[in-house]
Amino acid sequence: MVNVIVVGGGMVGGYCAYQLARHGLKPILLERGEVASGASGRGGGLLLKGATDLFTPEIAPHLLANQKLLEDFLQETASDVEYLGGGSLYIALEEDWDLTQRKVKRLNESGIPAELWDHEELKRRMPSVTRKAVGGRFIPGDAQLASPKLATSFVQAARQAGAKIKAGVTVTSLVTDEKGSVQGVRTSEDTIHADWLILATNAYAAHLIPELRPVIVPTRGQAFLTTPLAPAFPYACAAHDDLEYWRQTRTGQILFGGCRRNETRYPNGKGTESTDTTPEVQQALRQTFGFFLPDWANIPLEKAWAGTMGFTPDYKPLIGLLPGHSNLLIAAGFSGNCLPLVCITGQLIREIVLNGQTSLALTPFKPGRFFEGRSEKRA
Repeated sequence: MVNVIVVGGGMVGGYCAYQLARHGLKPILLERGEVASGASGRGGGLLLKGATDLFTPEIAPHLLANQKLLEDFLQETASDVEYLGGGSLYIALEEDWDLTQRKVKRLNESGIPAELWDHEELKRRMPSVTRKAVGGRFIPGDAQLASPKLATSFVQAARQAGAKIKAGVTVTSLVTDEKGSVQGVRTSEDTIHADWLILATNAYAAHLIPELRPVIVPTRGQAFLTTPLAPAFPYACAAHDDLEYWRQTRTGQILFGGCRRNETRYPNGKGTESTDTTPEVQQALRQTFGFFLPDWANIPLEKAWAGTMGFTPDYKPLIGLLPGHSNLLIAAGFSGNCLPLVCITGQLIREIVLNGQTSLALTPFKPGRFFEGRSEKRA
């Protein structure tokens, strides 16, 4: 007997299913492709609590709780996701040095330890970085990992906890009663009924809820992977308001991504679900890589790829009940910042299903902020 349907087999859907099954519910997770075949399988793997588009003091408790949940999960399940808690390093140029200093102050005031490195300290800690960097923001508690492995680990743990997992199944529509209340879903195979429905489909939420089309916008991101190098730096790195990012993997490759502003057909990559790479962005990535890491400007590449993220107008996800519904929950629109919130999202969703209330405020993430005039019902 299924009592919760989770749509989406990425990190968020997998961890939601894990939380629900672990606390006695009977979820079924539906994924139209393979597990972690969407953005979760193509992400950079950086856990950045100070990300420019994400961080505000009011969500600091959520960010800290998320990392504790993630680390507990990895310890309890002995999952190898290439987790490295080496901290994050934001590379500041002259034009954003003042903002970097203010950001360090705000982070510390919010309970997230952060350090300001001047030019000399930055060069001592990361000799390979461009000489044009004037300093850096170091957050020792940040981390990096292999996103596809984490998503797979969440789904495997959910299955072991009792969740049913069905990949290769497309949800085509919602099943509703005469009053519009959600009763389940129709899929490419059959119809499934349940007490609760959770949409963890990120960029694709509007496929099932058309009203979300202007709220969660599909956005293409691109990256590449170099050939291996000897270990050079342990940090999850970012620059240009966190729009460019990079890290060195366990096997020595440098994963480098960003440069969405160089998209020509889709401004900032917004408005497309295509996962094709584009020459202009890949060229910009190569040039930006060479600027920040000049010692390796001409290193050969192993591969390049693109993925589809879901962006909201305020760059924060929708987490909670959709307006007008008492049993339809959404956890989507993470705007490229899924890792800093994935686990706390799963916990909050589970708390709503079981208790009707949450241990941390949902105000910054409430779906209703984009649907003024429509009430949110409680189950």
